[in-house]
Amino acid sequence: MDSTATQCQFCWRVRDDGARWSDLSVFMQKYNLQPHEISLSEGYCPQCNEFYCLLTQPSLYSSSEMSVPRVSETGQTQNT
Repeated sequence: MDSTATQCQFCWRVRDDGARWSDLSVFMQKYNLQPHEISLSEGYCPQCNEFYCLLTQPSLYSSSEMSVPRVSETGQTQNT
């Protein structure tokens, strides 16, 4: 196990086994690491990266992609 891991700068999850992201405490328990045994590099998980792009570059997305779905009283989803 390499003692360097990428930590998301938004949600603070850590990349584990390539594409999997998990909480830092779960990651450290899984590999039986102590806080002084791990070095964290900065990065962004796919979910936070997508969210960040939506927040900072709204012109790249159509208005229908940025709309927030609402649920009506009948339980149907509607875009606003």
